[in-house]
Amino acid sequence: MGAHRLVLGGVGATGGTVSVILVALSGYASTLIPRHRIGTGWGRSVLLGLATVSSFIVLVFLPPEIARDLFLSAAAPVMLANILGVLLLADLLEREKQRVPDGARA
Repeated sequence: MGAHRLVLGGVGATGGTVSVILVALSGYASTLIPRHRIGTGWGRSVLLGLATVSSFIVLVFLPPEIARDLFLSAAAPVMLANILGVLLLADLLEREKQRVPDGARA
């Protein structure tokens, strides 16, 4: 994926490549964290929500004027929505898990 992003080129090629690699590494790193360290509740959900923001590292590699405008107009609201979305989805899944009896799960 990172190589493909470099081939596409453009002003965001370097940042996009770094972003792809960083997201892949953070996903892999999250699988190495034992469940008993962070639990399965809100702590894990907050960590996952913050991991969704890691893809916005691309802003660091853009020219400052473009990065500022992009951050203010799109990135900040999307970051907030991603974090809240992960928290809400985790809550929804936890409630569904409590609602469905163990024997009914496939």
